[in-house]
Amino acid sequence: MWATSGDPVSNRTSGNRMLLSNNGNNENCLEILRSNWNDDQCDKSQHYICQKSV
Repeated sequence: MWATSGDPVSNRTSGNRMLLSNNGNNENCLEILRSNWNDDQCDKSQHYICQKSV
């Protein structure tokens, strides 16, 4: 979910696939990894991603 709006995150407009491993239910945040969306640990320092209307 997006932090401010609570909307679910969708990659339907990104053209990229989403890599979801969840590593023992320990990956609940999103990162962009090698041009794909990936779930990752939330305590890992990352750049931010902004929500934008299409």
